[in-house]
Amino acid sequence: MDTVEKHSVKRKILKTVFAIVLLVGIFFVFLVGNVGCSNKETLKIGYTLYQPMNYIDENGKLTGYDTEFAEKVCDELGYEPEFVRIEWKNKVIDLESGRIDLIWNGMTINDELKAVMLISDPYMENRQVIVAKKEILSEYTVQTDLINAESIVYEKESAAQTVLENIEGLDFARLKGASSQKDAVVEVFSGASEIAVVDETMAFSMTAEGSDFGNTLGYKDIGFEPEKYGIGMRLGEEELLGKINALIAKYKEDGTLDALYEKYIGKTLVETPGFWAVTLSLLIGFGTTCLIFIVTLGLALPLGLLISFGTMSRIKWLSGLLKTIIWIIRGTPLMLLVIIIYYVPGFITGSVILPLAAVFVAFVINYACYFSEIFRGGIQSINKGQYEAGQVLGMTKPQIFFRIVLVQIIKRIIPPMSNEIITLVKDTALARVILVEEIIMHAEDFVISGIIWPLFYSAVFYLVFVGILTLLFRFAEKKLSYFKV
Repeated sequence: MDTVEKHSVKRKILKTVFAIVLLVGIFFVFLVGNVGCSNKETLKIGYTLYQPMNYIDENGKLTGYDTEFAEKVCDELGYEPEFVRIEWKNKVIDLESGRIDLIWNGMTINDELKAVMLISDPYMENRQVIVAKKEILSEYTVQTDLINAESIVYEKESAAQTVLENIEGLDFARLKGASSQKDAVVEVFSGASEIAVVDETMAFSMTAEGSDFGNTLGYKDIGFEPEKYGIGMRLGEEELLGKINALIAKYKEDGTLDALYEKYIGKTLVETPGFWAVTLSLLIGFGTTCLIFIVTLGLALPLGLLISFGTMSRIKWLSGLLKTIIWIIRGTPLMLLVIIIYYVPGFITGSVILPLAAVFVAFVINYACYFSEIFRGGIQSINKGQYEAGQVLGMTKPQIFFRIVLVQIIKRIIPPMSNEIITLVKDTALARVILVEEIIMHAEDFVISGIIWPLFYSAVFYLVFVGILTLLFRFAEKKLSYFKV
């Protein structure tokens, strides 16, 4: 290969890599700048699935005490409510980053929250209770009895944490924080913890008769102080706060809040779902899992190939830059990358990116870097004599690559590539960290209804998917087995 030809190849590689980087950049900027931008006539209401405050009914519609309350308030104020599912422990971050305008989900008013947000007048009273195996409930009658508990679990950043920290003599080493109230109840059901402290409304719904938990677990009031629910909003929204407080006062006076309480509180609102209802829900979640898989694979494979060319380039700054990026991506958790892409734009620009879009960007970047190293290893494993033989036969470089080299590369990279692709299938579950409703999240949502078996049932979908991929990779290896390397 002469000097002119070498420079021509370098230029082509450089142009291609820059084009891909530019396209990915434009795609990312488009998502950040245009997806999920706030509408002044819309109030984005942050919620978690928490029966009876916010839950999905038999028709698949979001409903509940807080849901209906929020819809009434928005209707009177002239806003369109947009319900945005959040992770409870991240509620303050979601509020400050602009992802939501209101926290409206049975939020207990306390001084810590008042320091970081405006909170409405109280609209409902609640209390914390303990959940435990029925055979030991009688051992706990007052708060100080919890000192004798082997382990106590609670939802992080919740009212339960506050009341536990105020019990004198309680060994904090025995306290365990869970990501949600439902996870706290599951901890007790599995035997990992002895006591869970949760909202009474949550305890009632999860231990209802006929549920998986109801036969084993019960709940009890041991004298925790009553607490009051309020609506949270960003600091500086005094005008909105005044309007909401005025409506709360009005609804207390005209009986609207009493009617909502009578309609939703202390009742079994949703029948325990059967096998086919669970299957249908998991299939919907599995569709999202497959979408993440297909988009990631479709974009990461070609991008990874181009990155591998860049890392092998003789242009030192280009190869150095790409190798540094690969080192950073491979050295940090994919979950962290998902969180950064999801949250950082809101803090920097005030614009937001949809959860699914953030997952696409993070997964494509991550897997493109991993695939690039596999491609690079495959390309560099081909003996130079293969290229020289093709030139002797009068073949052009594209002909040499596609007719001679590529088949050998594919043969060599199938085993490591198949491992990464199968890992991608399971990594899709990480999307739930920013509340993308993939199959695991759909399965977890049934825990609130008091059934836990859908979590194990979801494994069947993964096993079938991975089994099909395994057969396809074996078929591909068999088809290429005639070519020994």
